[in-house]
Amino acid sequence: MIAEASALKKMRLRDARAQLGLTIQELARLAGVHYNVIGKSERGGTIRITSAYAILGVLNERRALRKLPQLTLKSLTWSIEGEED
Repeated sequence: MIAEASALKKMRLRDARAQLGLTIQELARLAGVHYNVIGKSERGGTIRITSAYAILGVLNERRALRKLPQLTLKSLTWSIEGEED
């Protein structure tokens, strides 16, 4: 039951990005990753932990400017190399 409740609170990367008005290309440029990394992650592909932290950092910088709650790696429904749910 607890696992189900926490799963409901997860946000898709696409939604987190769109909420901030960022395109895939903008987020990729700001995070220092190739835009294919963002697209791959949004389609359910696995990305490297370093890419995930870079993306998360940009999202949280922008969220702070809008006084939105910070995200964690576990807040998003993405697949990260070596990470398990």
